[in-house]
Amino acid sequence: MNYIRINKFSKVPLYVQLYDSIKAAIQSGQLKDKDKLPPEEVLAETFNISRPVIRQAYRALHEEGLIDRFQGRGSYVRKHIEFSNLIFKQNYNQELRAHGFEPSSQIINIDTINKEDLPPFHFDLPGYPNYYVLKRIRKADQTPLYFESFFLPPTLFVDLEKHITDNFSITRTITEIYGYRNLTSECLLSAVKLDDSIAQLLEVDAESAAIKFDLIHHDTNGKLIYFKISYYPGDRHSIDVNLREDTIWNT
Repeated sequence: MNYIRINKFSKVPLYVQLYDSIKAAIQSGQLKDKDKLPPEEVLAETFNISRPVIRQAYRALHEEGLIDRFQGRGSYVRKHIEFSNLIFKQNYNQELRAHGFEPSSQIINIDTINKEDLPPFHFDLPGYPNYYVLKRIRKADQTPLYFESFFLPPTLFVDLEKHITDNFSITRTITEIYGYRNLTSECLLSAVKLDDSIAQLLEVDAESAAIKFDLIHHDTNGKLIYFKISYYPGDRHSIDVNLREDTIWNT
């Protein structure tokens, strides 16, 4: 409870001090999603404050959507996870920390598949006979944010598996270890329903809505370097669209 600061000589009401302390701990990431808050009796004894003061602070936190309260079980942090345009952010870790989440990655597996076994992709692919497939979950605290599969030709990425750990940077590996810099990209976004296996990895309902992100990277000569497919669950992500006056709709 070292995140709680109570000053009885302050003019700020005690319930506001308690509310502010807990809210700040949630927003900074010191309190994680689903962490249990101290029971009323523990706070009352530790800080010598009344239980009505504690209830008032907890009520305010609940009304703001920062905690859940369960009869007989206590109060728990509820960090609402919804990002806008995370797909296009340059610094994933910085973006999450700015929202009070700790970023992490989990490698699901790495394998090699033949070209004919590739999943459906919206862009034409060159004739590489096989590809490394690297599947990864990106998380905010312990909540899966999105699932992505990278497809990299072994002829361009020799011994890739030697460089892979859970929190390694794929971008840094591609640019610094293999020297592929200044790549150009094409992408296509589409709305899809998640199949059971991906929904399970993302901890959402099967056939729930998601944003599918097909991305292909070329070098300056137009040669394919790698491509990836990502799935962003719709209840955790949104995309802002700005329409210009000269926008033309084809129907």
